[in-house]
Amino acid sequence: QIKQTLSGSIQSIMHVSFNNTSEMVAGASNDNAARLWHLKTGRIRLTLTGHVGKVYSARFNGDSSKVITGSHDRTIKVWDLQKGYCIRTIFSFSSCNDVVPLDEDGTTLVSGHLDNNLRFWD
Repeated sequence: QIKQTLSGSIQSIMHVSFNNTSEMVAGASNDNAARLWHLKTGRIRLTLTGHVGKVYSARFNGDSSKVITGSHDRTIKVWDLQKGYCIRTIFSFSSCNDVVPLDEDGTTLVSGHLDNNLRFWD
């Protein structure tokens, strides 16, 4: 049975991930944005806009202070959740369908691309 439904995305949700305490969930959407929902209230805490293509991946870094998004627009963005905006944009040569932080602070990343390559970033 369904326990909870979170709404607010305008188009399909492509990817979800939980923060380190499982209190928030990030969703990557075909509407060019990612959203963070607070699970207790079911409300959107933050909408991350800035991509110009579908967002395929949204993952929290190790301490959940940042979200890293990968997009069809060939960029990876790092979002500071306290500031509420993008603090780093990486131009990734190909549409990014997944990105994973490899360290606690989210500065070292590995990304998977539609051109059949994995890329590592500092």
